[in-house]
Amino acid sequence: MKMQLLVLIMLFLTGCQTSDFGFINGETVKDQPPKEQIPTEETIPQETLDQKKVNRNKLFNTDESEENVRPKIGLILGPGLSYTMAHLGALKAINDQKIPVHAIAGMGWSSLIAANYAINGAVNDMRWKAFQGSFASSVSIGFLGSSIKETGDGVYQTLIDQYTRGRAIQQAKIPFMCPALQINQSKSVILKSGSFAQALQGCMKVPPLAQTEAKTWAFIHDTQTLIRQLKQQGAQKIVFLNVIPAQGMIWAKDAGAIDARDKMFWAQVINGLNPKNLGADHILNLTTEGHNALDFKNVKRMIETSEQKANEYFAKFARTYSF
Repeated sequence: MKMQLLVLIMLFLTGCQTSDFGFINGETVKDQPPKEQIPTEETIPQETLDQKKVNRNKLFNTDESEENVRPKIGLILGPGLSYTMAHLGALKAINDQKIPVHAIAGMGWSSLIAANYAINGAVNDMRWKAFQGSFASSVSIGFLGSSIKETGDGVYQTLIDQYTRGRAIQQAKIPFMCPALQINQSKSVILKSGSFAQALQGCMKVPPLAQTEAKTWAFIHDTQTLIRQLKQQGAQKIVFLNVIPAQGMIWAKDAGAIDARDKMFWAQVINGLNPKNLGADHILNLTTEGHNALDFKNVKRMIETSEQKANEYFAKFARTYSF
């Protein structure tokens, strides 16, 4: 009887060591391989999730996952005398791709183009008139002795009135701004209120066309301040449109009439427009190679080639940002 009781106890204890009762001794825990975990969105790293969601070739040099759904775009039209006419092609391409511009800034002569776009949300009329050479008939680029003629305030005012029609900046469809330098105070300002006429009289004037006695000139060396101002307006992505050729300003047959100080001014501008210094999210170099910086008449081909390049660029831009 005692022997039978002892056998029953031993059988009971043996059963308690099996996994059927949920008990696992220390050795078994150490040797048991971990259970395979089924991945979920909580366990997958966020970077991996984003890569799955954005499965497309990147056009832009950014590591942000957003291909951000429809960011607000701030647009800067770079400076460059007659090269700025190429902006007319780029703005037409932006409209064709139905990319809304949240705020726009112009530098130097591009301020007039930016102002016209801010008012109308389009540049069709200005583009057409540029094709007809209307800017060349307004801007004095002939010779006076051996020097380029300076452009007087009256010429600027005629152009400004033609394309802004006496509007106030607050009346524009798109927020506008442009940088200027008050010579006497050595003070740079961002003009974004008041009348377009007053703002553009300060923002457009650059050598060699600006009058030497002008009190306010375009300030086209500091894009960082301009970018901060655009972001204060709510812009989330800044696009800079550059129109100066990679080889620098081309003066063609007029080169001998350009003052050395003016050439130095533009050399400094070009150095400041180095992509490393700009601080913009995206930079598009428009097609202006081979064009004379002072030729406001023969701009049709330059506008058309820039429009074609911009169309290709902004078509990919629109897909990337879901416009």
